[in-house]
Amino acid sequence: ETYVKYVVPTEISALASPTEQLKAMAIAARTYAWYKINTSTQTWDVSDWTETQAMCENKEHALSNAAVNATAGQYLFHPTKGVIIAMYGAESGTPTTANIFLSSYPYLDAVDDPVSFGIAVNGHGMGFSQNGSRRWASLYGWDYVSILTHYYSGVTVEGVTNFGALIWPWNRFALNEDRLRIEAKTRAK
Repeated sequence: ETYVKYVVPTEISALASPTEQLKAMAIAARTYAWYKINTSTQTWDVSDWTETQAMCENKEHALSNAAVNATAGQYLFHPTKGVIIAMYGAESGTPTTANIFLSSYPYLDAVDDPVSFGIAVNGHGMGFSQNGSRRWASLYGWDYVSILTHYYSGVTVEGVTNFGALIWPWNRFALNEDRLRIEAKTRAK
């Protein structure tokens, strides 16, 4: 978690980013590092620069630390691939770029990203768009789960979570009874 606290404000501005974007960035950074740790053949797992993720302990910020703390232990999981390599970049454009080894990384499929229409790609264009996520959070009120599951196909946010979803009735749909049944599903580990 300390490493993630150094990555998030180095990768995106803690002051200019909505809270939900910071949370999404924290989970993407944590997941990327975890994937690298699990698959590394080097004497080191991650570095402090762009060949893995940029990080700087001098950029740590209270706003991004709060987002890291709020999502502590959460990561992205694909049902057939496990912990994913959570690729991200500054601007992914629309559609985002599909990974050329798609069968190995099905969660890095090209997705339409209307908030990035007409904006040039800045970086490799795969996965999570840092600037696109800012637009989704600030213009449309998306939460971090919606942002992450938009950019990474077929993934779930796993780990300790404090969120839930009401799937019926739909959001803004009126109830016309005096009671509601809520069911929670958990996945066996």
